Amino acid sequence: MTPMRWALAATVLFVSVAGARESEWYESPEGVAREFVAALDHLDLERILSTQAEDATMFFPHPSASFRAEGLAAIRARMSDAFEQALALARKGGRTTPPYLGLPDPVSVKVQSISETAAVVTWMFDRPQGFGRRTAVMRRATDGWRMVSFHSSNLPAR
Repeated sequence: MTPMRWALAATVLFVSVAGARESEWYESPEGVAREFVAALDHLDLERILSTQAEDATMFFPHPSASFRAEGLAAIRARMSDAFEQALALARKGGRTTPPYLGLPDPVSVKVQSISETAAVVTWMFDRPQGFGRRTAVMRRATDGWRMVSFHSSNLPAR
């Protein structure tokens, strides 16, 4: 194979793999949950919103957010404020590039299939400041799985 053909083959392979990686997360409820956590760790609001259904609801784990955010606009508003604060703290602590939060990988991920178009995903993680529990209700639409409800709670460190 000539060098030009090798370059072309490598380019096609790279584009195929890169394209597949970007589209895989929404093909399963667990993929959506993991994409959500990765986007949160990177403080990437647009990535987080891409995991949400238009009519999504969200409960946040902070006392200052004791309300349910209803719809993408409310989720964006609440997370935008929180991300600005988190990014400032991360930079103050020396984290100038993502991941900013240093979230651990989700553990004990469990997917409970309700139907062909509905599932519940739960996961946990342990951090020095406490133990986190997360629950997401997912719905499959024509464009893949999305979160329709997300609830997060934290327990103090043991």
